[in-house]
Amino acid sequence: MRSFILFFALFYLPLAFGAKKPAFPLDSKLKPNYLALLKQASDFHKVIATGDEKATQEEIKETQEIIAKLYKQILSIPQFHYKIHSHKLLKSIEEQLAIMHFNSSLDENGKKKNIKKLFNSFFELAQVYNLTKDMEDKILYCSRDKSLWFQKSGKAKNPITPRYKNCGQSIL
Repeated sequence: MRSFILFFALFYLPLAFGAKKPAFPLDSKLKPNYLALLKQASDFHKVIATGDEKATQEEIKETQEIIAKLYKQILSIPQFHYKIHSHKLLKSIEEQLAIMHFNSSLDENGKKKNIKKLFNSFFELAQVYNLTKDMEDKILYCSRDKSLWFQKSGKAKNPITPRYKNCGQSIL
């Protein structure tokens, strides 16, 4: 219970008072794998936008492999609360990947929600570890469907709601 209160006080109270969310310090050995994981986000954009199911399954597998490496590496993080938060972020991405892997039972709305959650989890990871300045890819946001996604380059191409072709502003 004390850990929860400490976690809440350190990370959520400053937000309530308008302070910028602090970034977790990231070990230099972890940073390349976190950046590789974030690169997967733009790869997902590409395969989702094309609708290539086989390529999507390959991206899921690659992403799961990177996450498995990170799970092993985060055990070396000395600060317990950083270790727990990292685990939760990775678990969130992993859960969305599992839903995507077995998505045949989801309706179109369910698929959209899952993809939104996946990109939001990637975004949170980038923000928490202050990795946006080290990323090669752009992060775009569409106000019409309130979605964000990672994209390598080019004109905004909304993978959540393709009919909003020109909706997408670079946010980072």
